[in-house]
Amino acid sequence: MSRLSTFAHASWADPLTPALAADATVALEGGRVLFLPNLRFLVNRDEQAIFSPSILASSKNTSFDPVSGRVGGTTLAGDDQAHLARIMSRFSDSAHTLVNAVFPRYRDHLIRARASFRPAEIAGRRMDSYHRWMEVTSLAALAGCPTAAVPAGFDRAGRAMGLQLIGRPRGDADVLSAAADYEEVCEVSGGT
Repeated sequence: MSRLSTFAHASWADPLTPALAADATVALEGGRVLFLPNLRFLVNRDEQAIFSPSILASSKNTSFDPVSGRVGGTTLAGDDQAHLARIMSRFSDSAHTLVNAVFPRYRDHLIRARASFRPAEIAGRRMDSYHRWMEVTSLAALAGCPTAAVPAGFDRAGRAMGLQLIGRPRGDADVLSAAADYEEVCEVSGGT
């Protein structure tokens, strides 16, 4: 039996139908991993200019605190840093709106946490946008959920892709089990 529940919802802002929100809540509370394959965070051309590993300071990633509006871990300053803060704020706001729409009955119990990203290269392939990392990791952070990342191959342009499995809070064992099941079904081999 698959531990993944796929939802066709494709909007960060549009409300889910009550039935879809109820199904998502039942799935998450039942230890299933929610997968929204049609959800995309659009990045404008002018936003892409600052997405490079060179913007990182001494840390592996940069972060955005939605409470203070502070961006940390970056070499950017002035207008460029403000631009980065606006982009990360837009993503953080979108993720917050989505989580509240998907889980309305938990709305008053979720803690909005930091969003972070790590512009990087994987196996020599440069990620086109830091949002590729944030699309999945921030939702889990906002909800306090455990995650596991598994490989998903390469896209048509040759960019590495991955899948992040997200479970219910304190559901670490279930997430690890789902990751093992996924890797077995997909015949993913381990590496060093």
